[in-house]
Amino acid sequence: MAMKTQTESFEIIDFATIYQKEMERLNAPTDVVVSSGSEIKINAVREALKVLMPKREFSVHGIAASSEINEQPVGEETEKGAKNRLRNAEKEWKRDHTETAMFVSIENGLFEEHLGDEKRWTDKSVVVIKTADGKEYSFVSGGVIFPEDAVMATMAKGENGTGFVTDTVGKTLLEMGKVINKQDPHSDLTNGAFTRNQQMTGAIIGCLVRAGKES
Repeated sequence: MAMKTQTESFEIIDFATIYQKEMERLNAPTDVVVSSGSEIKINAVREALKVLMPKREFSVHGIAASSEINEQPVGEETEKGAKNRLRNAEKEWKRDHTETAMFVSIENGLFEEHLGDEKRWTDKSVVVIKTADGKEYSFVSGGVIFPEDAVMATMAKGENGTGFVTDTVGKTLLEMGKVINKQDPHSDLTNGAFTRNQQMTGAIIGCLVRAGKES
């Protein structure tokens, strides 16, 4: 049986009709800048826009921008990295363009959670959007549980537990043979039930809807 594409899976629910008023209020410009050169992030933005505004045509531009944080962000550092990427991409865009644009920034990070006596580490996507009127909105996705042994092994790679500065848990999971793609460990860890692309696309949709509601 053929797998559904990301956009097809979101079309089960008619987001475009449900959030039509929010998208009209958002009044998104044609140019959308993603603060990354990563194809997985750029495609996630394209798919989210298509889900919410299928009749619109957008020009989506990727600009590789520094997060200025650790390679493996943790907790609040994740949103900081997303905001840093957004501001760096905005500076780069405005240096060469006069067109109004909407900026989208995505950063994945680890979050320590406690359920009673149980501690676990989850990976979440944090999305920050800056609309054409200069307002910023953020949204945090649902999480995928990352194995604690991989988290601890990554941390131990650096002196005095500083491995997060230069290494990601995704890379460690690949080295441990737990996943086959360090850029999308989510798929292997959930037996294909939930990909990183789905996680990011859902978070972008959530952030766009929030921006539209609060515009």
